[in-house]
Amino acid sequence: MTQRERMMRGLPYRASDGELAALHMETVKKIHDYNSWRPEDVDGKDRLIRDLLGKTGKSVYVEAPFYCDYGFNIQVGENFYSNFNLTILDVSQVITGDNVMVVPGVTIGNDVVVGAGSVVTRDLPDRVIAAGNPCRVIREITEADRKYYFRDREFDVEDY
Repeated sequence: MTQRERMMRGLPYRASDGELAALHMETVKKIHDYNSWRPEDVDGKDRLIRDLLGKTGKSVYVEAPFYCDYGFNIQVGENFYSNFNLTILDVSQVITGDNVMVVPGVTIGNDVVVGAGSVVTRDLPDRVIAAGNPCRVIREITEADRKYYFRDREFDVEDY
């Protein structure tokens, strides 16, 4: 199984793998272009974000700066808007529905896991697992969590 296949299946993988590193580098170049695009060239910026993302609705607007891993795993619906500093870690599919905007003033701390489908309406501290609607802290992340990459799934190789 290739490292890309491992990544797409939610298994531990090596991001430094040749194929993944090349895909990431292409994305980094596109992100650089997007984040430094002239603001008055609205049509050009729109073409760039559509080229970067896997699938978009008719109306999509992402304030720069924007960051992601690969882009092709990101799908956004109709009337998608994000404010500055959106970061999407898309090592697997990230799908956002129609009429989505970010909540203003919310900060998500470092090393935080946010459960799928959660609505984050208030700040989350560092090193916690949070989920729900509205999103709430479930527990802190501890050293005991290091041997797992997902729930009770232990790493299947020794050198990760």
